[in-house]
Amino acid sequence: MADKPVGETPVKKVERKRNIWMALAIAAGVIVFFMVIVGLVAVRLNSKSTDQSQTATTTTKKSTTTTDDTNINQKSTPSITQSAEDAEKYKGWQTYENQSWRVFVRFPAGWTKTETSGSLNVVFLGPPTAGGVILNECVFGIFVKEVPAGTTLDSYVHTAQTQPMGGGTVAEQMETSVGESPAVKIMDTYSDVGAPWKRLRIWTIKNGRAYTFSYTASINYGGTDYYTLHSATADMILASVIIPD
Repeated sequence: MADKPVGETPVKKVERKRNIWMALAIAAGVIVFFMVIVGLVAVRLNSKSTDQSQTATTTTKKSTTTTDDTNINQKSTPSITQSAEDAEKYKGWQTYENQSWRVFVRFPAGWTKTETSGSLNVVFLGPPTAGGVILNECVFGIFVKEVPAGTTLDSYVHTAQTQPMGGGTVAEQMETSVGESPAVKIMDTYSDVGAPWKRLRIWTIKNGRAYTFSYTASINYGGTDYYTLHSATADMILASVIIPD
């Protein structure tokens, strides 16, 4: 008679089932552990990406602010620009720029410039004689000073006319402009050191400052009328004046 198979005991079946559940639990734990690790890495990467994005945004804002500041600085300190026509017209001329007193002008290369501190006082002496001598017989000047708030152009011109050497025999007086600024123009004649002189002055007030532009020359020095000789050049100098806002 054949023997019957011997079956597993109940104890072994329970132990086997317990081992299977334990293995499944360990596997599940490992999976959860890796999921947590992956989640933390993802959060860290996302946080770093956000920080970089914020940093990039801040940098962009700073860059924009810097650009705006640069533009403001450029607007506050403009330079003389020339059209093609002016470039040809003023070919060979020099440019005088004073950022502090806000005035820009062109002058011929052959003229001599002198400048004082304090209130701006710039003088351009006319070209030297054939012998190389620089005379004071032809002068273009720019004078700028601060004026009290509320100072009117008419009152300033009236005061200037009452100063020493301010008055002469007025030949012409009219309203004009320097750039877009209203101005007063006076032409007069006077005598100094026994010689006759002719003088053109233009006044304007802008941004709390009074600007005086003058062209003075002898009309008979050694038989030469220097005023007429260089008047066209003086007109070009005046035409090149810029007083920025």
